[in-house]
Amino acid sequence: MKILIIGSTGFIGTYIYNQCVAQGIPALGTSTKGEESNTIKYRLGDDPGEIIKIITSEKDDNLSAIITASISKISECEINAKETRKVNVEDTVELINHLVDTRARIIFLSSDAVFDGIKGNYKEIDDINPINEYGRQKAEVEEYLKNLSDSLVLRISKQYDIDIKKRHLISDIYNQAQSNQRVKCIKGMCFNPTYVADTASGIIECCKRGLSGIYHLASPCSMSRYDAAIKVVDKLDMPKEIVECVEPEELNLTYRIPLNTSMDVSKLKAVLKHDFKTMDEVLSEWHIDSHDSYGEYKNR
Repeated sequence: MKILIIGSTGFIGTYIYNQCVAQGIPALGTSTKGEESNTIKYRLGDDPGEIIKIITSEKDDNLSAIITASISKISECEINAKETRKVNVEDTVELINHLVDTRARIIFLSSDAVFDGIKGNYKEIDDINPINEYGRQKAEVEEYLKNLSDSLVLRISKQYDIDIKKRHLISDIYNQAQSNQRVKCIKGMCFNPTYVADTASGIIECCKRGLSGIYHLASPCSMSRYDAAIKVVDKLDMPKEIVECVEPEELNLTYRIPLNTSMDVSKLKAVLKHDFKTMDEVLSEWHIDSHDSYGEYKNR
């Protein structure tokens, strides 16, 4: 088995690549600069000729192509719908077509944003109904992939890490708290916060098993953003009162937010014996240097 990671220097892509190396799985990645080892300079919309040339020259019949790259900022997708749709849908589909011609298996990272957030605890068989542009773009690629019987769509939820220099759920909360800002959480917002290292290892396991179709890849522990924020500020020994619930209208957002996008992950759990750490377990490994205003961390 060999793995191609489109976006191997991104948040999730970095973890996938590093875990491939640790497991001895041959991996090739793409990045916008192409300066890292085992990476090709490529961004969605570029001519994928170099990627295809390498793939076809190696003649690997068991290649999984994981597409992690996208414009994922919800506000940007809403404001620049046409431009972001070109990247997230048109350019992505074009790349998929080129990869399929090489007989690569497609693994596409979708999102819980394809749901409207009304009922929560969504299963793979539930109807999707995205309410913002980012969700609609993900849904459109999902729809296209239904025509490819060997493809795999993995819907993921909010990601987090203990490296607060990167942008994710915990670092967002941390930065607000450390800046003496109120940590405002939308009332009723609920999802499956997932440790990014677990997401990466889960994706690799899906590749090994040759799964196809649609699966929800996330921690089975869903929670509100408010509860997640409380856990982080408690770890920081800061007063819980700095966390408050607000209505979406109070944040003056330029886009709609689906409230309860929690997902049922039992379908994947039945075929993949993969353990996910709880947020409490991950936070227990987060050691903050009180002398460093940037909150340097160390793993045990």
